[in-house]
Amino acid sequence: MSQAASAQKHDPVAFAHLLRGLSAISVLVFHYLLMFWQRPARVADLTGMPVMPVGAEAFPGHQAFLAWLPFNLGAIAVGALFLLSGFVLPYSFRPDTTRASFVISRCFRILPTYWGGFVVSCGLVALVAWYSGHTFPYTLKDVGLHLLPGPRDLLGGANIDGVVWTLDVEMKFYALAFLFAPWLKSGSRWVLLMPLGLFLAAGACVWKGVAVYPTLAYLLFASIGIVFHWLFKRTMQTMEAIVWITLGTGMYFWILIRWLEFPPSLVGSYALAFTAFVLAYRLRDKIELNRITRKLADVSYPLYCVHAVLGYVAIRALILVGVPALLAIALSAALALTMATLLHRYLEVPSPGWGRRVTAHLLTSKNSMNPGLSPDILKNK
Repeated sequence: MSQAASAQKHDPVAFAHLLRGLSAISVLVFHYLLMFWQRPARVADLTGMPVMPVGAEAFPGHQAFLAWLPFNLGAIAVGALFLLSGFVLPYSFRPDTTRASFVISRCFRILPTYWGGFVVSCGLVALVAWYSGHTFPYTLKDVGLHLLPGPRDLLGGANIDGVVWTLDVEMKFYALAFLFAPWLKSGSRWVLLMPLGLFLAAGACVWKGVAVYPTLAYLLFASIGIVFHWLFKRTMQTMEAIVWITLGTGMYFWILIRWLEFPPSLVGSYALAFTAFVLAYRLRDKIELNRITRKLADVSYPLYCVHAVLGYVAIRALILVGVPALLAIALSAALALTMATLLHRYLEVPSPGWGRRVTAHLLTSKNSMNPGLSPDILKNK
């Protein structure tokens, strides 16, 4: 194959697909191999199943390994996903994108797949409650607040599936994008008021003597990805991008260290997340996806949505019936990947099309009330 043909086949954003696939599987490993054993009381609280015995191990020396581990794999993966959210956000703003079409497309991209994963998690908790003879542990409010992530934490809703908190951050990020839509659409530097405003809001919390809302920091971290997008699209020069990225990361880590007082291991983990993203970005011209990594990237979002409670219940149930721990983890991971594949095929793939049809219907209705609206807009949807 000629170099020209090879270049034509190269996907310039393969690095982003690879990173989201690896991040999703890293979160699964973190939950199944680390958190399940580090925080058995939290796992029991999420599932309603018996607490693992103190000192239980997946393999000899496992507890010693957990005590030694100097970083948080879950934070590394989630941090990388926040940066990816910022990097891909400007792709949602085409010249014909309106605020309404943005909201519709994001909701249909995020919510149906999440709802599918949440139904599995919520159903398993209900099944365990029924089998154990105790009542379902959550209120209708708790369940309802999961159907539209974003305000859940502000309204005092429980965390039923263990992963919704990141969707809360994501939906707030989209709310900010809604506010900054004209500037995101034009690539205006005024978008950079977003991270500055978040930093000032965190500072205002300190000044008022109230606890800093951690989501402010995560939103600021995600917004750094927007600068990487501009650098990638060559709408920002390298030196200018370095200045803004340095300023953004400086504000982010200032919040983590000084105002949130995160432990060094957690701060270091988010630093590793930033390093992993920068490294993948720098190697983007050399990164190619193979069949396995492409498949993993495809199912990364549904895997993230469905794996936690499903895996906890499966691992605990298998161990209770005598299955060796490592085999229980492997079987549970296979189950989660299978469920994620089904969610990808039947919800994630078709749901953006549902959103486009809703947008087209709204535009058609608007066109019927305003005959002067160009029908060419509908064709671009």
